Amino acid sequence: MEIEGKFEKVEKIVIEKTRTLPPTLENIIKVAAILIGIYEILFIFNFNYTLYDLFSRMGIVIGPLKTTFQTKQGEAFVLAMILLITYLLYPIRKKEKYLKKVPLYDYLLAILGVVSALYLFFVYQRYAEFAEVYMTDVVFGLMAIILVLEATRRVLGWVLPLVVVVFLLYGINNIGFNWIRFTQQLYFDEG
Repeated sequence: MEIEGKFEKVEKIVIEKTRTLPPTLENIIKVAAILIGIYEILFIFNFNYTLYDLFSRMGIVIGPLKTTFQTKQGEAFVLAMILLITYLLYPIRKKEKYLKKVPLYDYLLAILGVVSALYLFFVYQRYAEFAEVYMTDVVFGLMAIILVLEATRRVLGWVLPLVVVVFLLYGINNIGFNWIRFTQQLYFDEG
């Protein structure tokens, strides 16, 4: 009985912080969550090769199933879906007026989050082969870093993003990272 009470309390806290969405947006969030699961299962177990073999024996050739993505590309895809879910579900503030509908700026942030993460998905192979960073890479990288920090703030509060920003500023000001190297490290390499 005591455990059930704790679960109800946690559920109440989680529900209070998220928006009530119309069915269309709820379905978008469900599809994004399902895509994360499907992608991870295909990626981890190499089911794409199994599915390709199975379908090709039946005479159905699906070329993309032969593709193996880099780990970083998988992370970028998952990040795109998580940013989409976060910006649609979590409001900028926890006040009642922000919980009723999704404002235009959150749609924009969700789209920018998906685009910045999928940009990494599509250009990572070039980066892995040549390790060359272009200015568009820096722009999309900085955009992704800022959007991840804001998504973190919406879900967890101010503390973690503030700690991250302090360490990022320390790295830029005291260690001597420039913005290109900074973005390359966080967006392409370790981030």
